[in-house]
Amino acid sequence: MDRSMIKRFHSLYVGQIELENIGLSGTPADARRYTNARFAEVFWTAKDIAQEMDALGYYALWTAEHHFQHEGYECFPNLIQLSLWLATQTKRLKLGCAFNVVPMWHPVRLAEDYAMADIVTDGRVIMGVGRGYHSREVESFGAPVIDQAANRELFEEQIELMLKCFNEESFSHHGKQYDVPPPVEYRGYQLREITCVPRPKHLPVEIWMPIASSKSIDYMASKNFKAMVTLNGEKILDDVVKAYRDACAKHGRPKKLGEDMIWGAGIYLADTPEEAKRRVEPSHDERYKWFAPFGFVRYADEHGRTWGTPGAPARVPNLADGIAQKAWFCGPPAHVIDGSKSIDYMASKNFKAMVTLNGEKILDDVVKAYRDACAKHGRPKKLGEDMIWGAGIYLADTREEAKRRVEPSHDERYKWFAPFGFVRYADEQGRTWGTPGAPARVPNLADGILQKAWFCGPPAHVIEGIKSIEAKYPGLEDFMIHWAEGLPPKEFKEQLRWFAREVMPAFQG
Repeated sequence: MDRSMIKRFHSLYVGQIELENIGLSGTPADARRYTNARFAEVFWTAKDIAQEMDALGYYALWTAEHHFQHEGYECFPNLIQLSLWLATQTKRLKLGCAFNVVPMWHPVRLAEDYAMADIVTDGRVIMGVGRGYHSREVESFGAPVIDQAANRELFEEQIELMLKCFNEESFSHHGKQYDVPPPVEYRGYQLREITCVPRPKHLPVEIWMPIASSKSIDYMASKNFKAMVTLNGEKILDDVVKAYRDACAKHGRPKKLGEDMIWGAGIYLADTPEEAKRRVEPSHDERYKWFAPFGFVRYADEHGRTWGTPGAPARVPNLADGIAQKAWFCGPPAHVIDGSKSIDYMASKNFKAMVTLNGEKILDDVVKAYRDACAKHGRPKKLGEDMIWGAGIYLADTREEAKRRVEPSHDERYKWFAPFGFVRYADEQGRTWGTPGAPARVPNLADGILQKAWFCGPPAHVIEGIKSIEAKYPGLEDFMIHWAEGLPPKEFKEQLRWFAREVMPAFQG
């Protein structure tokens, strides 16, 4: 039987400096402040990681756009510039933008910059778009984000204008925010249309978008955007993959479960799950102490409630949370292997989807929602098709060692991200963490492991974990490893090598 399987492996580096005193009991996220020289280190780290991934046969390195972060967690302000430079330092590696925060750009300028990058790298830069979530960033650039309705309205008009730049030889656009071209005289004639010069070489442009809500799933499907889902608990990942499939079908683009998606997870390889968890835990914790306040804990409790919603956990997740949620995979390679409007929008535009660090239940909901949205928009897809799934991974000789080592990094991640609402886990009743009745705490590593958002342990254990998700989504071909904030670059490179040596071959043929 001909069946799709994971074929391409990605990693995400959001541009964190090498942090010290990490973990939940370490330096508070908001108290971190560094020199300009320290911030500049991230570019050389990116080059080092890109060259390592290129040599090891990885498909793509993704980076994230952020601004003003004296805390040192995310220090790349311009992804296209960064990707152009990294392309000159590597041979085959693709460079993904996760994501260009469109409300902080003029859409024509962003379209021009991408077109140039596409031409001079011969298609090695992957376009990704997002709406932003840091009020400090987006509002400082004069765009709305606190007013989510205004943010969405602006973003959708910007996307329409960008797509005209990419796809039409000449065009005009007269909307609420943009008047392109304005009614002016030019060289003796009335200007009515303009041409984007140059346009991309590779058309249609492959566009990825994060799945953050059901609204974005439908939008992505309507635009035929691809989806990236990273560090979601298994339940939330499942919800997202299904929502994306359904949104694509609604928009006439049927896809298999997981098709046109990148799944991203936290990975740490060690000889045992225990060793992997022990080593990655400080970095895991550093990541979440930063991201958890933004709401970036996409785990569900045992009732299916998303973390942070009433009744669900609201704490910063620990590494055990991530492993339980299947957002993190820690251990030997074999162990590691084992919202609907936005989904509808993605399907309507034929955007691809990225779902990362979601708990298993939420992942399932998202994958199905994306499939259904794509079908609605006339693009039928298999479950997981055109999606990237991302999880936390840490390899060690034992599960215990993997959890011990990655936990501080896991906790550092969630102490930053959890306050932003990035805990996409569901409880045993299917309630998303943070919703009524579900956990509202910052998740720990045990939560992530339970949710299948984290996989920690020996390679065989990690392989088993990844394959348990892969088996559910016949269209899923892309997997992303999350680099937990706080994990030193040297240690992450060791994890990349171990993963490439003992985990990736389990998915080749």
